[in-house]
Amino acid sequence: MAVVRMQRAALVVHKKSLPPVLARLQEHGIFDVSLPIDFEKSSLSYPEEVFSGIESKLANLRFVIRYLTPFAKKPTRFREKFLGEKVESNEQVTLECGSRDFSELIQKCVTLEERENKAKADLLRIAEREKAFSGWGDFDLPLHLSERIASTGIRIGNVDAKDADDFEEKISKEPLCFVQRVSTSPKRVSFVFFFHKSVSETYEEVLREYRFEDMDFGEIIQTVREEFEKMKAMTEELSEKLVSAKREKELLAEELSEIKLAYDALSWEKEQKDVLNKAYCTKESVVLFGWIPEKKFESVRQSILRSEPSADLLKIGKEDGDSPPTELQNKNFIRPFESIVSLFGAPAYSELDPTPYLAPFFVIFFGFCLTDAGYGALMLISLLSAFFLLPLDRSTRDMVRLLIFASISTIILGVIFGGYFGMTYEQLPWFVNPETKYFYGQIFNPVDDMIPFVMAFAYGLGILHLFLGVILSGVNRWKNGKKGDALFASGSLGLIVICALLSAFPSFRSVTPGIIGVLSLFLVWRIGVLDFINEMLSWLSNILSYSRLFALGLATGIIALAFNSIALTLGGMMPLAIGIPVALLILLFGHTLNMALNILGAFVHSARLQFVEFFGKFLEGGGKTFQPLSRKCVYLFDSQR
Repeated sequence: MAVVRMQRAALVVHKKSLPPVLARLQEHGIFDVSLPIDFEKSSLSYPEEVFSGIESKLANLRFVIRYLTPFAKKPTRFREKFLGEKVESNEQVTLECGSRDFSELIQKCVTLEERENKAKADLLRIAEREKAFSGWGDFDLPLHLSERIASTGIRIGNVDAKDADDFEEKISKEPLCFVQRVSTSPKRVSFVFFFHKSVSETYEEVLREYRFEDMDFGEIIQTVREEFEKMKAMTEELSEKLVSAKREKELLAEELSEIKLAYDALSWEKEQKDVLNKAYCTKESVVLFGWIPEKKFESVRQSILRSEPSADLLKIGKEDGDSPPTELQNKNFIRPFESIVSLFGAPAYSELDPTPYLAPFFVIFFGFCLTDAGYGALMLISLLSAFFLLPLDRSTRDMVRLLIFASISTIILGVIFGGYFGMTYEQLPWFVNPETKYFYGQIFNPVDDMIPFVMAFAYGLGILHLFLGVILSGVNRWKNGKKGDALFASGSLGLIVICALLSAFPSFRSVTPGIIGVLSLFLVWRIGVLDFINEMLSWLSNILSYSRLFALGLATGIIALAFNSIALTLGGMMPLAIGIPVALLILLFGHTLNMALNILGAFVHSARLQFVEFFGKFLEGGGKTFQPLSRKCVYLFDSQR
């Protein structure tokens, strides 16, 4: 239950042996590579040919995965659906896939995509031409007829719909001309007219007057109807090509699992290559500096020596200002709550690990925000089913564990506050204790007892939470050599809180003001007048923040009660055969919505009370998270990891 002590280390290895040594470090997941402060990197570099072409291989595999994923067989079992894109396998199989040559498959995908893109582009052009020809299907003359007639010209085009009648009337009055309206749209009207070429200049003035726009039909020499038939045949041919390409992609997608594993294997190699940017190289050797957990140094060193005698792991001293990365180490029961700390950020290496201290409060706060045993029971059943039936990775299992603890807290506090899906005593008479007139196990009525009991309970939890923060502040200062601040700042503040609480008892009221005055002088001496005033005001605002606990808990029950009332009222207004299904739908929708929103609210507000009120008393944060070389998986799911 602490921040892991780190050892600055240097890995010395012959250039030829570096890849297997880095692979061994990735297996251990224990070495965080970083150059010491003010260390000048050597001008010599590692031979690139060892890791040549990795970026291009990864890019090609990314393209194939993106291209084929929509055509892979959809998972049918819930277990497979839950895992998403991940492939259930192990590291050995992954490394074997990484050594395979997928160049032929990649080229097939590239060719298929080019063929598809060309077919889609051709279909788009045909669709545009069909749109241009719409309404011309009954025009039976060849569109380039004018090229065959020496003395007669043909003009095909359109004018604005508002000018169409005037244009048609005026052009019809001209000699040696025949005009025909072909198609009509809300904005434009199309015409075709024939005229003798000897008088073509006469018609140009009319065309300019009505802004006649010629239509370009390209190289079409047949009729529009024949062109439509040609385009239909081309569309069918192109559509068949797309269908054929889809079938080919479905066949290629059968290899998608191995491609994903190969991507992970190459990603591990790329991480090894990226490490070389932080390496110090000589002509024959490479030195990598980094951090390693102190307790695991010797076991990792022996593992490297056994696998590669030309390599060695050496301890080196920490320089001034060289801050080690932070890794938290907690027992299985507490470890899930590290995810809450990670949302805030890693504590500094010199600070305490807040995880074991926030864990019980987070669980209690979460349950307080829900206070419904029915919702807690549904959460618990769902989470236990996922935990035991689904192959979850470590981080997901930890989050499920955390929510299991939170659901148990919700059940306990739901029983204490009498929350069961917003049900009243009249609706569950067999569950009511005749002596107390409450549900069995219920201690508080959130509505009747809100001011004297529920609010006091929330504020009491808040004061205890903040007081623990003051104690941890003193421990942190003492640990870092600030013993004066630990005694006279944190110690004085803690005693002031105790005396303020004792003042609630008449027997202590005569002595506590004097003690508080003396302790306040010590506190002012250590932190200054302005900081003292700010500290007192922050305590007042921080304690008031805990009112959100009973506010959210009360809201959960009231909203649940409201949905119950709506369902019963609407259901009772209808015939029984209709009313019951309607009431059930309202209850299902309402309680699902209420449960989802309040679970989210409980998580967010419980975390906020940790980050703002609790951490603000003793934690500065800003630490660098321990990020060792490891085999991070994008697509591999290995339940043994």
